[in-house]
Amino acid sequence: FSVDLSIAASLEGRELVHSHTWYANLAGHFGKLLHGIPHVMTAHSLEPLRPWKAEQLGGGYALSSWAERTAIEAADAVIAVSGAMRDDILGCYPDLDPARVRVVHNGIDTSLYRPDHGTDVLERIGLDTARPYVLFVGRITRQKGVPHLLRAVRDIDPAAQVVLCAGAPDTPEIDREFRELYQELSAVRDGVHWIPQMLPRPDVIQLLTHAAVFACP
Repeated sequence: FSVDLSIAASLEGRELVHSHTWYANLAGHFGKLLHGIPHVMTAHSLEPLRPWKAEQLGGGYALSSWAERTAIEAADAVIAVSGAMRDDILGCYPDLDPARVRVVHNGIDTSLYRPDHGTDVLERIGLDTARPYVLFVGRITRQKGVPHLLRAVRDIDPAAQVVLCAGAPDTPEIDREFRELYQELSAVRDGVHWIPQMLPRPDVIQLLTHAAVFACP
């Protein structure tokens, strides 16, 4: 992992602890306090913008929100994975010094993620290679908005197929909602393919290569 040059210069020659997401952020904060070393944290998402987590975690959502706020407001540097994430961080935590929040985009390993023009994965799934398809890859969570996509598909040109690489539902409730919407959709149009298991990376790359649209609702 590398931080941007200005962060690296300010912390040069010093041990530091780096954490991702609230699960580890509080541990990073404790490490800062115990050992007197800087804590750099990377924010991918923010608890105040995920109120549906209360549905999944109950009182644990209050705990995760406290852990994130405690760590982020005390961190020596905060890395946002995009400009929009930086805006969200400063909007959710106005007491945070903006000078401590820098943007470092996620890296992509181009030796792994490169076009795969084969069709064996598509054929195994049962896709019609002559028809375009809309692709979703992600967990079945409120954050991903998959139920919104299933409702919107009704208005997509029926010539298009839909591929849902969607699994690991957060709660039984959203699992049930997803399954009901999927069954309703499958009853009124063909070419809707649901893949609940996690596919190997090469399979996902081939699906991404051929997709007409990648949808992240």
